[in-house]
Amino acid sequence: MKKVISIALTLVLVMGLQLGLTNYAQADSALPDGTYPVPVKLMKATDTTKLSMAEDALVTPGQLDVVDGQWFLTVNLQTLYIGIISGSASDIKYYEDGVGSPLHEAEVVASDDNGIPKTVKMPVELDSEGIYINMHVEAGFFITMNPDAYIKYTVPQVYEIAADAGDHGAIDPEGTVAVVEGENQSFTVTPDEGYHIKDVKVDDVSMGAQGSYDFAAVDASHTIVAEFEEDAPLEYTITADAGDYGTIDPEGTITVAEGEDQSFTITPEEGYHIKDVKVDGVSVGAQASYDFTDMGENHTITAEFEANPPEEYAITAGAGDHGIIDPEGTVMVLEGEDQSFTITPDAGYHIKDVKVDDVSVGAQASYDFTDMDGNHTIMAEFEEDEPVVVEYLITSGADQELVEGNQGDPIVIDGDFDHFLGVWVDGEEIVMGTDYTAVSGSTIVTFSQSFLDSLTVGAHQIQIKYDNGMVATQLTIREKDSNNGSHNGENTGIHAAKNEDMSGKAGSVTKVNGDAKDHSAKTGDGWAMEMGLLLLALSGVSLLALRKKGISK
Repeated sequence: MKKVISIALTLVLVMGLQLGLTNYAQADSALPDGTYPVPVKLMKATDTTKLSMAEDALVTPGQLDVVDGQWFLTVNLQTLYIGIISGSASDIKYYEDGVGSPLHEAEVVASDDNGIPKTVKMPVELDSEGIYINMHVEAGFFITMNPDAYIKYTVPQVYEIAADAGDHGAIDPEGTVAVVEGENQSFTVTPDEGYHIKDVKVDDVSMGAQGSYDFAAVDASHTIVAEFEEDAPLEYTITADAGDYGTIDPEGTITVAEGEDQSFTITPEEGYHIKDVKVDGVSVGAQASYDFTDMGENHTITAEFEANPPEEYAITAGAGDHGIIDPEGTVMVLEGEDQSFTITPDAGYHIKDVKVDDVSVGAQASYDFTDMDGNHTIMAEFEEDEPVVVEYLITSGADQELVEGNQGDPIVIDGDFDHFLGVWVDGEEIVMGTDYTAVSGSTIVTFSQSFLDSLTVGAHQIQIKYDNGMVATQLTIREKDSNNGSHNGENTGIHAAKNEDMSGKAGSVTKVNGDAKDHSAKTGDGWAMEMGLLLLALSGVSLLALRKKGISK
C-alpha cells in the first residue's frame, strides 16, 4: 500500500533563550542581518541528493532571516495526497547535528483547524545548506511512523556596495549595503546648503554630478563615492547713470553679490528737479532714492532732470461713492496751463452734480480748468438710477373658480422662464414638483390635483414670482354640491374668466424697487361688466314690449 505524508511546516531559527531552542556557535555570518527568500526542497535523510517521496509537500521559497549574525529558516509545507491516501505530520523536531544527534522541539508558529502544524521554526547552522528533521506522521487510521527528512535550502549570493560621501553632503543609504544577487539598489546624493555635487564615482569611475544612482541586477560588489564643493558666490551688476543737471550716487557699474541690497540717491542741481527715474527701462517715477533688494539679476538705473517749472497750482479732485473722477487726488498744474477731468458713474448710477470750488456746475461728464491762476477743487456726486419697471402678464388661466375635486386650467404667464423663482399661495411658497409644475413657454404653471384638494373653500391669493417682478391672480374653491357634484348646478368644475382678450383681463404686476404692484384685471370685473350689459339689454327689450302693448290697446 502506498503511503503519503502530509507535512505543514515553517522552520525558523531563534535565539537560544527563546522557546528553549538550541543556539549554534556562530562565526561571522556571510550574510548581513536581513531577510532573504531561499529556494527549499524536501530530500531523503538517507540520501540528501534524492528528493523525498513527500517532496510536493514543501512550499518554495522559504525564508532565511539573519538576526545578530544568527540564521533562522522559515519553511512552509502543504498537505500531500497520493491516490486516496493522505497524511499529516505533527511533533516536529530537528536534529542538533545530523541524524542521531540530540533532537529538539521546533516551535509551532501556526496550525490548521485540526491542530496539524502549518508553520514551525528552528535554528540552522551558519553557512549551512540544510537541516535534518524528524516528525510524527499519521496516514489514514492505521499508519503511523516517525520518519527522518532533510530540508535543503540554497543560500543567496550577497554582494556589498560600499557607499561614502565626502564633506558637505550625504549619500543615502551610506556605509556597507548588502544586496542579494540580481536585485537593484538605488542611492541618493544630497549636498549641504551652499554646496553642490562635484562628482559621483562608481568603482572609481566618474559618473558626473548626479543626484541619484541606480545599481541594476547586482552581480558583483561595488563602491560609490560622492564629492561636493562650495557654490561659487554669484555677482550681478547695476549700471547707474544720471543725465544733465543732476547726479546719481553711486554712479557707473556697481557689482553686487547675489541676495544683497543696493541703494541709490538721486539729486538734482539747483533750479532743477527730478523728472523721472527708470529701472531696467521702466519708469518708477521721480524718486529721490531707489533700493534694489535681494539681487538676483543685472539691472540698470537712469535718472533724468528738468528745469523747475513756473508757479504751480493744485487742483484737489474727488469723487463720492459709486463713481470716479479722473485724474483723482491732488493734481498739480502749471500757471497758465489747462487741466481736464472726466467723471464716470458706476453701472446703475448717474452723475448727480459736479461742484467746482463748492459751486455746482451741473451733472457734467467732464470739466476743463483753463489758464490756471490759482488752486481749485472739483467734486463729483452720484446717485442711483431709477429702477427698471418690469411688467408681467397672465395670458391664460387668471382668476379661476373651481368646484372641489376638479382640476383647473394651467396659468400661462408671458414672463421669461429663466427668471422664474416660484409660486406663493396665500403668502406661503409651495413646492415645485409636488404642489405644481412649471415649464417654459413662456411660463406655464399647473397645480397638482393633490394640492388643489388641500385648499379650503374660498378665495386664495396666487403670486407667481420672478427675480425681476411678480404677477398675481386669484383661485377660488367652491363647495361641491351634494346633489349633482357641483356648485350652483355647474358640473364642469371650472368658472374661470374667458381669456380671449388677455390684454384687458389677464393679471399683471409691475415691480418697482422690489415692490410688486398689481395691475391685473380680475376676471370677476369683466364678468360684472358683461352681466350689466346683459341686464341693460333685457330692460330695453321689456320696455319696448310694454310700449307696443300700450299702442295695441
